[in-house]
Amino acid sequence: DMYPLAELSYEAASAQSRGRREYQEDSIACDFPVGVGMGFAVLADGMGGHKGGEVASQMTVAHIREAFKQADKSVKPAEFLEKSIQQANQLVVKKGKENKELEGMGTTIVCILMTGNIAHIAHVGDSRLYIFRYNKPYFVTKDHSFVQDLLDKGLITAKEAENHPNKNRILQAIGTGNITPSITIEKLYKGDSVLLCSDGLTGEVKENNIHSVIKSNDPVGATERLIARANKNGGSDNITAIVIKVDKGPSPPPQPKIRSSNI
Repeated sequence: DMYPLAELSYEAASAQSRGRREYQEDSIACDFPVGVGMGFAVLADGMGGHKGGEVASQMTVAHIREAFKQADKSVKPAEFLEKSIQQANQLVVKKGKENKELEGMGTTIVCILMTGNIAHIAHVGDSRLYIFRYNKPYFVTKDHSFVQDLLDKGLITAKEAENHPNKNRILQAIGTGNITPSITIEKLYKGDSVLLCSDGLTGEVKENNIHSVIKSNDPVGATERLIARANKNGGSDNITAIVIKVDKGPSPPPQPKIRSSNI
């Protein structure tokens, strides 16, 4: 389907797989109302036992989606994201305390709210959002994870990060205590591709392979092929991907040249 926005039109698709897991603990919602000039997608990767993870991710996605539907049009998107994510956190914390079976449950979250050609991006945990532009990953959210923290401090290399024993340890998640969502604002341009995914994809498929699949397929084909590839490479976790391709809109600014110093 084509979704006209104020200044953009784009195609979007999503796909999911349980991988080798018995349960699906990833949850998603996409809302691209035609002609409203807004678009919205959210993805959550639950954790804390099969039941808990499922409940935490579903509750979070349901709350944020409902909040989006009811949001006053005058509210600033970044404030909306912050508020709805914090509310979801309180709901999941409360539910986890009330129900012994769900104790310790939590979920990551990554969402995008598009108004005109502006993308408002929020995340907690290690589910990611990529924007591909100039034929490369132009933007990627920074995981709230133990390994990313080590990388930032220069204590490990990117290669060591790939197979680190604590690879799945995240530093914050909805439902586990206080959270500080990271919120970013990026402009979107014609030719951009956006990917929201759980670590079931990034853990199994290398970034350059993810990009080449997205580049050479429409969103439906891209999401299906990404899931298939992650499963082929092991599929040790639930896998979820949402792909959005901007096909009409302002052209991107010229790619900044890399300056070299001629000595």
